[in-house]
Amino acid sequence: MSRWFKLRVLFVVAVAAFALWTFIRERVSALPMSEPNFEKPEPPRLAPLPPSKGVHAVHGRVLTHSGDPLEEASVVVVEGGRPHTTLSGANGEYRVEGLPEGEHEVVVLSFGQAPQSFPLRLPRLEPLELVLGPPRPPLEVLPEPQRSLLRGLARHALGATGGMEIWLEPVAGSDPLTGAYPRRARVEAGGAFAFEALAHGSYAVNVLPDWASGGSWPILARADLAWHGDAQLEIDVNTASAQLRVYDVAGSPLPGALALLRDTAQPGRAWPARESDAQGEIRFDDLPVGQFELEISAGKARDVLRTFETRAGERHDLGEIVLRP
Repeated sequence: MSRWFKLRVLFVVAVAAFALWTFIRERVSALPMSEPNFEKPEPPRLAPLPPSKGVHAVHGRVLTHSGDPLEEASVVVVEGGRPHTTLSGANGEYRVEGLPEGEHEVVVLSFGQAPQSFPLRLPRLEPLELVLGPPRPPLEVLPEPQRSLLRGLARHALGATGGMEIWLEPVAGSDPLTGAYPRRARVEAGGAFAFEALAHGSYAVNVLPDWASGGSWPILARADLAWHGDAQLEIDVNTASAQLRVYDVAGSPLPGALALLRDTAQPGRAWPARESDAQGEIRFDDLPVGQFELEISAGKARDVLRTFETRAGERHDLGEIVLRP
């Protein structure tokens, strides 16, 4: 390809590009362009009400049910859908002008009073006294919730109640105005617990293990409480227990094996994993009534025990487990 031919091709391409750019520029410049308007918009304008053509007036006083003058009562004369408003003075006097002849309605509004209306016919020369009815009765004051210190004692056959949690839940249908709401307290080492300023009412008492503090499961014991500030709450925590021993294939105790306990009715709920001690023993002392499945694992070794059922206060010896890799 000769040099002259290349120059001709470049010239044709340049002319075509220039023509295309000119065409696009003219089309863009021809488009209507609107600049943004940052001025404050005009406020809405409401058509003014047509002026009243009335030449009459009404005057008088606003009086309470006992006949005393009522100050700063709002007196509204409704004329053809148009309100004419004024406030009563120190002696209850009022005056409304610019009213047409005919039948009208006068409405009196005042704090503590139900709105009251009076008929008005104009023209009228004599004063119109607006005597209000009895004031509204005062609103009832809510009674102050009754509260008292509740002391209690949680008893366990093994004496191990320290750290457990007492959860009080108002029974269904409790009046919220009594001040009763869910409360929780931690059991001390000796089994004592207390609720400061507990609102009087009916509660469901639930006991949870220390690791379930703040939750709603598992419930180790239940009781009912009708609290009126005159008794101590005592609750027996009669949980079941289960124990087993884990050995390796050589027959030696296997420390550090993990046991995972599940509720068969709700497999998603599991106890925190327990670890076997130096003698290979694992214990669960916080079991409610129910059916459970126990899984033992150590490294790649794993075994699932048969389901066992617990009753209140029962002690289960699940025997010896040999974990094989």
